[in-house]
Amino acid sequence: LTVAEACSADELMPLLAGSLRAANLREQDEFIGVSDGAVWIEERFKCLGVTQHVLDVYHAAAYVDTLMEEMAWSVEQRQLERQAWLRGEWDGASWLDTFISAPLERKFSEDAQRALRYLRQRSHLMAYPTYKSRGWPIGSGQIEGVNKSVIGGRMKGSGMHWSRSGASNMAALRAYGSNRTPLIPFDTIRHAAYPIPA
Repeated sequence: LTVAEACSADELMPLLAGSLRAANLREQDEFIGVSDGAVWIEERFKCLGVTQHVLDVYHAAAYVDTLMEEMAWSVEQRQLERQAWLRGEWDGASWLDTFISAPLERKFSEDAQRALRYLRQRSHLMAYPTYKSRGWPIGSGQIEGVNKSVIGGRMKGSGMHWSRSGASNMAALRAYGSNRTPLIPFDTIRHAAYPIPA
């Protein structure tokens, strides 16, 4: 179900809840959310009933690359390791335990320290081999690809400026043209939403 609207994250919540209801999601269903690890997204996932939060593997691999560069891994080593991550072969916590020691960490630059903090704080969201064995998604590339091709390709042209209503109308038109099923009007989705915490 592809929907599009120009609105704030708070305004989007009832629309998402309604979309989930329209997609026949039930309370007992396993609902998996993939994100870049932002705290505000995790909070909204909880409101929507996400049962498992997965850190997008592409974001994780970018932070791992910062650490590998800091550890002076060769370009070839880094490329092979990134590919292993993107295939979901590494559990994030295991990788950190394997390659990052306390003496090494103390020598890290500020950028590497920041990358390490990001990964450690989200290590519980990076059990990629387990996720893959369960058939769960580990990356948000599909959604980001839709955003780029359906919305961004049309609306981010050189010199373009959009009013909020114009952006919403164009986004809805683009989503309508890309959907395999008819779009459900947002007012219908909003009223179909099951209650969510304020």
